Amino acid sequence: MTQTSIEKPTNTEDLVFSNNFNNKLDCKAFTTFRMHNPRKYMSGKNLNIVLKDEYLGKALILEVKTIKLADVNRYISYIDTGYDRDEFVKMVMTMYKNMVSDFKTQDWDFILLLKIDK
Repeated sequence: MTQTSIEKPTNTEDLVFSNNFNNKLDCKAFTTFRMHNPRKYMSGKNLNIVLKDEYLGKALILEVKTIKLADVNRYISYIDTGYDRDEFVKMVMTMYKNMVSDFKTQDWDFILLLKIDK
């Protein structure tokens, strides 16, 4: 049995994942934690979900909560990645070390998405 690929829409921005933490991309609804970007991350916006180079489908942003890294709790860290809070913070600081000058003041978006097609 061969798997057919889905064609990615070109008129929608991509939301690229390097890992499928917590197998969240297999779920109907999932979260992501990203550097604050109000132009890209806003309720009602559709995004192409891409894991590495594979298009997985389109998702709708249901809600965006802007927070500081210090405000991440176990609920957020475990739901988003499956890691405890300390590991989550360490991972974020590693991933964004070349983009963030001050992790204490940087705003972050905790985003809730709903898959709307495959």
